[in-house]
Amino acid sequence: MSYHWNTLRSFSVVFLLFIVGYVVATNSVGDEPQGNTQHGASRKPPTIVPIKSSKMDLSNVMDFSRRQWARKMVESLEKQGELATHKVASRLSWKFSAEKPTKVRNLVSKRYLLERSSNASRNTMMNGIARLPEQQILGGVVSVGMYYIELNVGCGQTVHVQVDTGSSTMAVPLAECTNCKEHDRRYDFAKCPNATRGEKIACDSDVCGKNTCYSSYCGSCSSVNAACCSQVDNSKCGFILRYGDGAFAQGTVIHETITVANITLKTYFGGILKDSPSFELTEVDGVFGLAFPLLACNPTCLTPVFDDMVQKGLVERDIFSIHSDFENGVLVLGGIDDRLYDGALQYSPLINTNEPEFYEVECEKVTVSGTQVDLPYFKTAVVDSGTTLIIVSLDSFLALKRYFQAHYCNVSGLCGEDGDPDLSWFDPDYCALLEDSEIRQLPNIELHLKNDVELVLEPEDYMLKVESPNVLTGEMEIYRCLGIHYMQHLERMGNDMILGGTLLQRYYTVYDREQMRLGFAKAKRWSDVKSLLDETRQPEMENDTNVATPQPSPATSNNTSTPRTNEEQQGGSSKPSSLLDFFSKHTFWIIVGASIVGVVVVLTVVGVVIYRRRRNRYAQVDEAESVSLTSSGRNDQESAQLPTEESASLMPGTRA
Repeated sequence: MSYHWNTLRSFSVVFLLFIVGYVVATNSVGDEPQGNTQHGASRKPPTIVPIKSSKMDLSNVMDFSRRQWARKMVESLEKQGELATHKVASRLSWKFSAEKPTKVRNLVSKRYLLERSSNASRNTMMNGIARLPEQQILGGVVSVGMYYIELNVGCGQTVHVQVDTGSSTMAVPLAECTNCKEHDRRYDFAKCPNATRGEKIACDSDVCGKNTCYSSYCGSCSSVNAACCSQVDNSKCGFILRYGDGAFAQGTVIHETITVANITLKTYFGGILKDSPSFELTEVDGVFGLAFPLLACNPTCLTPVFDDMVQKGLVERDIFSIHSDFENGVLVLGGIDDRLYDGALQYSPLINTNEPEFYEVECEKVTVSGTQVDLPYFKTAVVDSGTTLIIVSLDSFLALKRYFQAHYCNVSGLCGEDGDPDLSWFDPDYCALLEDSEIRQLPNIELHLKNDVELVLEPEDYMLKVESPNVLTGEMEIYRCLGIHYMQHLERMGNDMILGGTLLQRYYTVYDREQMRLGFAKAKRWSDVKSLLDETRQPEMENDTNVATPQPSPATSNNTSTPRTNEEQQGGSSKPSSLLDFFSKHTFWIIVGASIVGVVVVLTVVGVVIYRRRRNRYAQVDEAESVSLTSSGRNDQESAQLPTEESASLMPGTRA
């Protein structure tokens, strides 16, 4: 029995040593610097990047042609040979009807809002959305805008780039751009010292994609590798962005240092040298794409900037998250900030994980105040921070409209005016003057995603506020416009819904590319978030997130720099990663190991108990046998001492 006990004990010790070794090895690998990080650097906290919101008028909000998913839809229809490009493009940018009446009771057409707003010399935005002084808004302005961050290029030149999870491209206008808008912030190579200046990539370079010279936008083809050369400068590698409505931007691939908050790296991206008049819509100059690499071929395939940060070890984890409110927000690179949301994160897995392009999740159902509404197309959805509204297919939009008109006609302007059901604010052409009490009578809309994720839209979320000046009085009137729109043939691209700003301004969203999933939690109000961020420059939180402000790129080296935490900037080393963070990262293996150890311990205890019981039983048996043998021996001895009758008769003096 002692043999079995020793075996169990040895196995337990060996297994515990294995678990300890695994923990140490995993922790060492996790902290190992990658790429151009400093040798021996500790794990880096996530970096917070401030987000601002650019106001958008109605015409821009209803223009979907610049979205990558719209371009995919056009390409899909072209391959199917069902519609010519010019017919599809006409549906990507909504043209407000000129045939319908402009005003009917409390309804007003969006076309009318655009026309009368263009005569106003001043327009402001609800909810305090930021606007640059030089921008003139020519239309009713909605309460969901285009979100952008400030980015430093080269030796500290600032540009504004849109935070876009629906594309993977980074592009900024260059000083040589011939027809970019005058207010553009552009990058000028000449302003940086020669020692630190980046470069425009030559068309014959190995960086310029081979066999990419198939576009009419290419100026020429490289004789070395059949690469696409820039139409503006034939000696440079071509960079091309094309959209469904014909808008475009083109230029060259450049290699330059950029700084996002406290992260600095040298990377490849697009430099715009020419664009179409309709390309630039707001004060945002360029784009900062955060989708997957398959969307980053224009036509040369470049590593997206965030992927480059991950590969070079400039962020600790392949995760970013976004908090976006009406006027401001936060982009967290490399992790999650639990101060930005309430409650727990709900995760839904991404689909198409083998060759992902967009952040695409599986949908299960839609309910309105708990009652399921059958939508013809509702299987998948793309989460896109660059799309302002929620976009669904035409059939799904009409099904939702019929349900609302069947149950909520008590809300004015919903069920049609003058006997025409299309004269309704549940139509892309119209907005309405509604009292807050009427808004509260509308239902919640619940979107159910795979893995029991429920996203709730309250009436205040999907009935967007639009301010427009009254031409007669000069006062601002507040209209309500539906934040849900339809797109014909949307389902042909394989996606049934686009979840844009209407939803994302309500939810803090985690883009977890390590485990290929999206996380959602109720976003805190910006006033609460701002006060939390202002309380400390180095917050003490679970993830040790570093609050950073934009800094100019260092002008002392042409090599890729590494980010520095506040402690490093002060001359000290950064804090080591917390034990709690490690446990959260390896929860599964720790649970498995603890379970096995628990089983081993239980088996060991059971074995010891059984062994002791058997030993006691054997001891009792041995004792009983010993007593029996002793008693038997004594009886034999006594029997031997007693005379038999025969012996007694032979003894002398014995009577016969």
